[in-house]
Amino acid sequence: MKLLVFSDIHTDKVALEKLMAIEADIYVCAGDLVSWARGLDGMAEILKPRAEKMYMLPGNHESEADIADRGALDAVRDPQAVDSHLPLSAEGYGPGWPEAGGAFWQ
Repeated sequence: MKLLVFSDIHTDKVALEKLMAIEADIYVCAGDLVSWARGLDGMAEILKPRAEKMYMLPGNHESEADIADRGALDAVRDPQAVDSHLPLSAEGYGPGWPEAGGAFWQ
């Protein structure tokens, strides 16, 4: 499984386009896609082709409400969603997975 995690893009469309050109099984935007909640709609257009595999977490430059208010981001998955396809078990994922005692996300 290939996981592509990125953050701190701060409205850099060229950087985001380069990231979206990389094939992965799951994409995680770990915050600060934009700066001060400006430009979310434009950045969402770049994310759309990967929306089925995309999970988005708010950073300190956009809130959960900012993300939810943008219709263009409707297809992006909520990491807390029930239909999430992220594995719920550490089985097969080695010591980095939280249930295996590692630090997957800190």
